[in-house]
Amino acid sequence: MINRLELSSKEIVFVEPSCGDGRIILGLLSSASFMTHNASIIGYDIDQSAIERSQQNLERVKSDKPVVLRCSNLLTLKRQDMMHDLNLTEQSSDVVTVVFGGPPYTPKDLPERFILHCINELHAEIVLFMLPKRCGKDGPRVQEILNSGDENDGLWQFVNKELVNSTFDFIDRKVTQPSIMQYWYKK
Repeated sequence: MINRLELSSKEIVFVEPSCGDGRIILGLLSSASFMTHNASIIGYDIDQSAIERSQQNLERVKSDKPVVLRCSNLLTLKRQDMMHDLNLTEQSSDVVTVVFGGPPYTPKDLPERFILHCINELHAEIVLFMLPKRCGKDGPRVQEILNSGDENDGLWQFVNKELVNSTFDFIDRKVTQPSIMQYWYKK
């Protein structure tokens, strides 16, 4: 995903909507490709203890990239709030928003709500989520919603890729979960 962002002259904002203990952000910070971009990261989580764990984990990493962590419900967040959290001015032509991570999976419609909110409210140009395999069938419906109306016809595309051997940490144990990666982008 990072290599596809050939936007070196633009500020790239990476948003992790449910950052938990910060593992995905740590992975991004360890990417050599990411470090060459003019980019910043913001992680949100609805759980203050998750934000604190994430902060502790991020303190162990040396990075010149700004990382902001906020306790907030992504589904109530507006783009201007996100920009304010990052101390950025709103210049839509100069800022590209990329949302990545693994949103909460329950209730059943929550991943779909996250995708639509990221695109409609945060004005994300790319959304990349790791989801349970059961969410794969929701992709065409989300694409239809995004592309409804003449001005959006065919604008949004997505890739649905099955992940092999996906495991997650859940309450201090490894859990195997059949998963997919959904990558949403403007055509």
